[in-house]
Amino acid sequence: MPCKPHNYFLNAEYEEQDIDRKELDESIKKIRDSVKELKTQTAEDLAREAKNLTSSIVQAAETAHQELQNSVNEISQNIDELSEQLDTEVNAVNNRIYDTESRVNTKIDNIIAHNNDTEGNSELIDIRTGVDGTVYQSAGSAVREQISDLQTCTGRLSKITDIQWESGYIGNNGLASPDDDLSRKRTCFIPCRENIKITYKAETNHPNVSALTAYDIDKHVLAVNVNVGANNTEYEFTTPTGTRHIRLSTKISYQTSLDFSDPLVFYNIGKNFSDIKQLETQTLSNTSSINDIQRQLNNDLKTAFVSNDGSDDNIGNSLHPFATVNKALRSKAEQIIIAAGIYEQQIDLSNAAVANVNLLNGSSTERIIFRPADSLLTTEESLVQGYTRVHSANVSAEFASANKWIFQDGIADETTLIAENERLPVQRGYTYRCEDTKIQKCSSLTIEDAKNEIENSDTYKWFFDSSSNTLYFSRPQTVTSEHPLRASFGQKLFLNASKNISLNITGIETKYMMFNISDTSNSIITDCKASNVFGEGAFIYSRCIGAKFNRCEAARCFYGSNGDGFNAHSNNLGDKHSKQTTVTIFECWSHDNNDDGYSDHERSETTIIGGLYEYNGKAGITPSYGSHCNCYDVYSRHNNNGFFYIGEATEAEGGKYGQLYCNGCVAENNTAGGETQSGFIISNAGNSAVLVNCKSIGNKYGYYANLATNGMVLIDCGSKDNTFHKFGKITNKNTTIVE
Repeated sequence: MPCKPHNYFLNAEYEEQDIDRKELDESIKKIRDSVKELKTQTAEDLAREAKNLTSSIVQAAETAHQELQNSVNEISQNIDELSEQLDTEVNAVNNRIYDTESRVNTKIDNIIAHNNDTEGNSELIDIRTGVDGTVYQSAGSAVREQISDLQTCTGRLSKITDIQWESGYIGNNGLASPDDDLSRKRTCFIPCRENIKITYKAETNHPNVSALTAYDIDKHVLAVNVNVGANNTEYEFTTPTGTRHIRLSTKISYQTSLDFSDPLVFYNIGKNFSDIKQLETQTLSNTSSINDIQRQLNNDLKTAFVSNDGSDDNIGNSLHPFATVNKALRSKAEQIIIAAGIYEQQIDLSNAAVANVNLLNGSSTERIIFRPADSLLTTEESLVQGYTRVHSANVSAEFASANKWIFQDGIADETTLIAENERLPVQRGYTYRCEDTKIQKCSSLTIEDAKNEIENSDTYKWFFDSSSNTLYFSRPQTVTSEHPLRASFGQKLFLNASKNISLNITGIETKYMMFNISDTSNSIITDCKASNVFGEGAFIYSRCIGAKFNRCEAARCFYGSNGDGFNAHSNNLGDKHSKQTTVTIFECWSHDNNDDGYSDHERSETTIIGGLYEYNGKAGITPSYGSHCNCYDVYSRHNNNGFFYIGEATEAEGGKYGQLYCNGCVAENNTAGGETQSGFIISNAGNSAVLVNCKSIGNKYGYYANLATNGMVLIDCGSKDNTFHKFGKITNKNTTIVE
C-alpha cells in the first residue's frame, strides 16, 4: 500500500485591512515553498517505500521447489497487481498535492497537521490497515511490521548448513565420479537461484575436480569452477542464468564452507508465508539434506513416486520421482507409485520406514516388470559351421549350467497356443499362455553329441561348454537386443522381510526372479505375475500369516525336478496349534510350472477359491506333508494329476496328518504322464479327503485313494470318460433330491 503525506487543512479567510500586503506576499511565498518541498519529499519517500516494498515482496515470492512453481507464479502475479495499485495510488497522491497547491495559492489561512487526524482521507485509513485487519499507527509501521516476519524467517534459512555428503568428487565436467574416492567428499544437489554470489572453501589444486558446479532445473551442467590455488582459501562464484542447483567438492582434510549473498537462495520453501513461519517451530538439527527440509515443509510425500527417469537425489514427488523403490521406502511415504517400465533392482524391506508397504502400478495401460540385471545371457549369435539350427554365443562364466531352462525373451512360445475351446476369463484373452519361448537343456554330455541333439530335436535345446564359456542353442528367432536370451539364477524380489512388515502390492510383475513375500504379515498381492523363475516357487509365502493373492498369474517356475507356481513351507516348531502359514488364493492362474501349480507344506492352512491350474508337470493342486487345504470351484486340467495330496506329516508338525476338502471342483484330462494320472488322488498314511459336488473327467483314474490313507469320501460327485472311475479306499455318500 502507498504511504500518504499528512494532510493540511487550510482556512483562507482573513481580513485584508489587518494585514500588510508585503507580509501577505511573503507568507504566501513561504507556504508555496513549503508545499513544493513537501511534494518533492513525499513523492521521493513514496517511490522509495514502493520500490523497497515491491523488492521485498518479489524476493519473498521466489521459492526453491519446482513443483510449487505455480504457487510462485501466483504470488508474482499478486505482486504485479500490487505494484500497479502502488503506481495508481502514487499518481492519486500527486494529484492531491497539486490540488492542495492550487487551493493554497488562492485561499490560505493556516495549515492544520494534527497527528492521527484522518477525517475525509480514506486512503490514509486504508494503508494503515494490515492484511490481517490490524490497524497500525502510521503507514510506515504498517509496511515495516508486515514484512518483519518474512525477513526473520528468510534469515533463518540462510543459516541452514546441515547438508548431506557422500564419498567421491565432482569432475571438471560437472559429473559425479563413478568411483567413491574416500579421500574426497561431495554434496547432494543443493537448490539455489541464479545470479547468487557464493563465497566458499572447497577442492583446490586439482584440475580434474570441480570445486563448485551449477546445474539447471534438469540437473544439466551449466558451469564448473575449477580452482587451482592455495588450500583452504575462500573463493567467489556467481551462479549463471538458469541455475537451480549447486554441488560442492572437497578433500576430507580441507576446511569447507558455503555462504550465500542472498538469504533467499532456496526455491519452493513453502506454498505460502505461513509455511515459512513453520520453520520457527520445526526441529532441523536432525535434518540430513536440503531435500529433507523441503519434504518437511511441503509435507507432500504421503505418496512417493518411482520412475526409471528419476533420481534418488530427487525429493520423490510426481514431478521429481526417485529412481529406486529402496529410496522411496526410506521416505516414510504411505504408498509408493511406480511408473511403467522395466526395473533391474531388488527391494530391501529393511529400508522400510513404515510397517505397511504399499506398492502400486502408476499406469493403467503399461506394465511394471522387475528383473535381475544378470538375467541377460546374450544379445547376439553366430551360426555354427556345418549346422542349420545350431547357434553359439559367449556368455558369462557365472552361467549356472545346472539351470534347466533358458528363454528367448519376448518371443511367444508357440507350443502354448490356447485352443479356442479351452478359453476361460482367467486367461485374460491371451493368444499364448507363455510370452517367452522356453529352451531346454540337452541330455547329451559332450559338445559334439549336444550339437547333433540340438540340430535334430523338434524342440529348442541348449548346451553349455564351461571350458570356453560357449553356449550352443537353437531358438525360434534371431537373437537381438530386443529379443535376447535370458535365464534365472534364483534371485528374489524382496530381501530382509519380517513379521513387522505388511505388503500391499498391485499390478507388478517379476520375470526371472521369485516374487517372495515370506515372513510378512497380512500381505495382499493383487493382479501380479511371476514367470520364468528358478526357485521353489514363482510366488513364495512361507511363514506368512493372513496372506492373500487376488487374480495373480504364476508361470514356468523350475527348480531341478521341483518348481511350483505357488509355494510355502512352515517352521515345524513351537506349539502344535500355533499358526505357521495361512493364505487365501483367489481366482489365480498357475500354469506350465515344472512341478505343481500350487503346493503348500508343513502346517500350512490354505483356502483356494476359483482359478485355473493347468499344464503343470506333476499336479494342479498339491497340498503335502501336513498341510490343510480347502478348495472351492477350482479347475485343474492337463497336469499329471488334478488334485493330489502327498507326503506324511511329522511328529513335530503336530495335529492329525493332512486333509483336503474340495467343493464344486473339476479335474479334467490330467493325463500328461506318470502312473496314476488321476483327477483326485491322496497317498501316504493318515491323509484324507472329502469331496462335495466335484467332477472328474477324462482322466486315467477318476478318484484314487491309497489303501494306507484314511480314505476319500465322495458326496454327490461325478465321473465321466475316466479309464477307471475310482480306485482304493473310497466311500460314496451320494444323496437324493428331497421332495
